[in-house]
Amino acid sequence: MSTNGLKARAYLAATTSVTTALAIYAFAAPHNKPN
Repeated sequence: MSTNGLKARAYLAATTSVTTALAIYAFAAPHNKPN
């Protein structure tokens, strides 16, 4: 098992989670957006 593969998968999972969280936040609280 390659550590680079695991790092890539962990990075992808973290990025996806953050992106999803930001999308949900932006959708749930549009009045909090500065612009």
